[in-house]
Amino acid sequence: DGGERMLEYFVQIEGRGGGNDGDAKAYRKLKQLFAPFVLRRKKDDVLSQIMPPKKREVELVPMETSARLIYDNILSSHLKARQNNAAARQHLFTALRKAANHPLLLRTRHIAESEKHDLAQMLMNYGYFG
Repeated sequence: DGGERMLEYFVQIEGRGGGNDGDAKAYRKLKQLFAPFVLRRKKDDVLSQIMPPKKREVELVPMETSARLIYDNILSSHLKARQNNAAARQHLFTALRKAANHPLLLRTRHIAESEKHDLAQMLMNYGYFG
């Protein structure tokens, strides 16, 4: 809009006594007066003045051995699950994203029931459950 409606409103109030030619003249005069205060720039124009042009580069980074093992385990378990169960293959990318963020998000440390029981017993002894 940039103040156009305000100018038109002012011209309608001021130009009620005059004709159509008077409205156009008043409109041009007001537009000239308000021009320094009305800033009309597009986002692309402003960004091109401030920021350098965007560069896209693909940089391949070698994985650590532990990360590679985690990824390989996820992929192999996915391939096994794909043969057995159709629902298990839906979460491949979620698991890979968790592994990329932090391996502990996969919750693969305490899998066996004895490990879970030992961990719960240790936490109970330290008073974590009340």
